[in-house]
Amino acid sequence: MVEVASFDDASGALIEKARLPVLLLGPDGVILRRNAAARAVFGAASASFPDLLHDPEGARSQLLRAADSALPLEIALPPAQGEVAPRRLRAYANLAPQGAGLLLLIVPEDDRLTGADEGLLPMLHDMTTATTAEALSGVLCDHLSRLFPGSSGRCYLPQKAQDGTLHPMGGWGRLALAQTVIRQLDCWALRRGGVHEVGFTGQIKPPCRNIETGIPSYICLPLRAQSAVVGIVHLLFETAPASADRAAIAALAAAISVESGPVLGMSAVVQAMLGQPIRDNETGLFSQSFVDEMLPREILRMRRAGRPLTVATVCIDQMPALGEKIGAEARQSVVRAFSQLLLAFRQGSDVASHYDADRFVLVLPDMNAEQARKRLATFQDTVTALRLDENGHPMPEISASLGVAIFPDCGDDAADLLRLSALALDKARNTGSSGQIVISSAC
Repeated sequence: MVEVASFDDASGALIEKARLPVLLLGPDGVILRRNAAARAVFGAASASFPDLLHDPEGARSQLLRAADSALPLEIALPPAQGEVAPRRLRAYANLAPQGAGLLLLIVPEDDRLTGADEGLLPMLHDMTTATTAEALSGVLCDHLSRLFPGSSGRCYLPQKAQDGTLHPMGGWGRLALAQTVIRQLDCWALRRGGVHEVGFTGQIKPPCRNIETGIPSYICLPLRAQSAVVGIVHLLFETAPASADRAAIAALAAAISVESGPVLGMSAVVQAMLGQPIRDNETGLFSQSFVDEMLPREILRMRRAGRPLTVATVCIDQMPALGEKIGAEARQSVVRAFSQLLLAFRQGSDVASHYDADRFVLVLPDMNAEQARKRLATFQDTVTALRLDENGHPMPEISASLGVAIFPDCGDDAADLLRLSALALDKARNTGSSGQIVISSAC
């Protein structure tokens, strides 16, 4: 048995220390990495995650649906030794940064598997359901006000991606009101990447310039998503806590900083705040930025395995004329319907993306030119069979043309494969016939 690697690099340090189990899955559910908490639950030997479940085939499709929808996947492991009832777990799936695989955050129905502090697990549950920055701030403020009774607090999150500032989004208690915009370089906690406390350990710490003088004790709690800082919470105490409570308060704050990391790292809200949305809002397909980050890693994975990979750039042949014939709103209906066909076409670790205004990109691992031509032809058939109507009136039929580039036949650089597939698409569209598939002449 091959032992699965841990999250021991810099970007995975938070995941490795977290008490909630986290798995990094490869294609078909193969476990590539697991943190210490996951090793305690699943063991250290290599395995396929779906094979640990009662319905392996069903689990694979459920994993893909969970990653697409951000809805939890309900699973049950066999009973632990000496127990009768199965271990109930809830899993949240999302794509790992830079397309490294699929991250699976395991949240048990109780805290027996994690030893999490009382009240911390419900907060992590609720954080996974937040769909906006305002909702995420509300979850944090609601739970932290109860975890730290007698405190006031302020929650700061980005408003613009990567501009180096955090803005007040919510708070609780008498000291909640705050109009200060925090620059990350002006914050000790954000610069150091860890909790910054004043008045808790007896050590002399530099005061936070973003907190007014006269507050005797406070904690600056950074919110981190793996290696990126995505916000900060100020825990403020008008009256210094009793000496017997200070260590417990500081320890709980530190635990929250660690435990929330994997949840935030897998949050679509956080990815959008960081300017790294993985989904196109219009179609639900993966975004251009996701493909640009994922494709180089997928090529590297195929190179190591000695396997091919297909990149196909796709367009709707009739799209230029549709806007004039049916109007912008109906045109968007066509794009959304076409996108649903692409989503249904995907299998396994395939990626379908809305790359720009009128172009879509398919990434098909483990597929050579002959296999790609046959499979893409079946997709064309589903497109030509599509029938749409607008207010009871039939809309024009559509077809799809595709330009294809193959790794390693056409090259081994992601940007080159995207460029060559786009050039092949241009050639397909210039043949004078619709519904063409052209493989790059560089192959």
